[in-house]
Amino acid sequence: MSLVGIGFLTEMGLPGAITVAIAVLMALTVRPALTRAMGRVPPRRGAAARTARSARLGFLDGKSVPS
Repeated sequence: MSLVGIGFLTEMGLPGAITVAIAVLMALTVRPALTRAMGRVPPRRGAAARTARSARLGFLDGKSVPS
């Protein structure tokens, strides 16, 4: 926005970009921490798929799944 050279666009664009950056950082860090503090532990990505595959193959721990 500041490259265009229009003052009011720069004054509105930079705070908007900073606000979005702060919102993204909070979504990535604060929300998971609050969720865990409330006692809910969300599963990690792929955990359900690995568990289901382990159960199909007869493994109990999920660590020794052949690839």
